[in-house]
Amino acid sequence: MSRLRDRLVARPPHPPPYVLEDMAIAHPRRLVRLFGIDWMATPTAGIGPLWMAVAGIVVALMSESQSGVGGRVLIGLAYGALIWASIVVHYLGGAAAGGLLHAPMRQVIFTATMAYSSYDESQDYPSRVHVIRGLGEPAANLLLGAGMLGVYLAGARSHVVLYLAILNPI
Repeated sequence: MSRLRDRLVARPPHPPPYVLEDMAIAHPRRLVRLFGIDWMATPTAGIGPLWMAVAGIVVALMSESQSGVGGRVLIGLAYGALIWASIVVHYLGGAAAGGLLHAPMRQVIFTATMAYSSYDESQDYPSRVHVIRGLGEPAANLLLGAGMLGVYLAGARSHVVLYLAILNPI
């Protein structure tokens, strides 16, 4: 219990409580540097896309689709890919907010459970900077969800567009 308490009250940079891996041991490796951000992954990060695929398949199997089970599984895999893409949009929103505030994001680290971001903490920033950077991530998802809802209501009655519209505000 004390380990969880220590992680909840620790000052950044530190992994959030939902990261179950010991990051001192995990040693993330850089996948790519994109938009000035190091996109990193731990050795067990491949588990994340698997659970996203399973979640997408479950949603697709529960849908009342004309497709058979095999078709719904393929749709589910597409849903899993959309979950992953929405996570990337989420972190791009944080990167954009950090860039606007001149308090840039340094890394996005994908782990087995989820991803998290780390920012340049080489100087003390006022609390409003942390709040705005934190709001940039969900704001990006809200914008994507609202845009997809607009596309859906404008006539693109695709289950993929509707899925993105529902997934992103959550």
